[in-house]
Amino acid sequence: MSSKIDALAASIPKTFADAVKNNITSNKVIETREEQVLLTQEAIREEEGRPIRDKRCVVKNIPADADPNDILSAICIQAQLSTNDVTMTALGKSKPTIAYLISTTSKENATKIIKSISHLRHNSPDRYKTMSARPDYSATELSVFRKLWAEAFSRNNLANKMLWTVRDLKMMELKIPLDWKKKETQSSNSNSVS
Repeated sequence: MSSKIDALAASIPKTFADAVKNNITSNKVIETREEQVLLTQEAIREEEGRPIRDKRCVVKNIPADADPNDILSAICIQAQLSTNDVTMTALGKSKPTIAYLISTTSKENATKIIKSISHLRHNSPDRYKTMSARPDYSATELSVFRKLWAEAFSRNNLANKMLWTVRDLKMMELKIPLDWKKKETQSSNSNSVS
């Protein structure tokens, strides 16, 4: 048994350079050099956009009856920022809009906004019960984020309490479990449709 584990551990690349050299990334074999080039170009594009994304965050589940300007003011007051230093852009096509991209002047300000949301939820749970914030992720990071949350939802559903959350693109176990209402995951939705 331990020899199988040792062999498996030895097969895992130690660095990104090893992974590229062995044509392996994200547990997926890259079949051709063209695929390798495309993945590398995508990674470069995503990194070029990082300085802009670092100054932004996404705020979701804004109360449907809320005036976006009032929400922005409340967030800025909680984050101790001037409303002149931030802009809020509606995301998606749903009416009323429940998700916004907030752009700030610095990464630190974007972090302040993200942290302020939990304070707003704590101070006004009836008003901001489900409002959340996250960094503005690249397409690849967003895919990882969604997969991790799907796994966290599944685990929380099994436990009937919120034991798992996602922070900094890592699934983390909460020290103090929270109340949890079972939520449908995309995989369970697709199973119920067919």
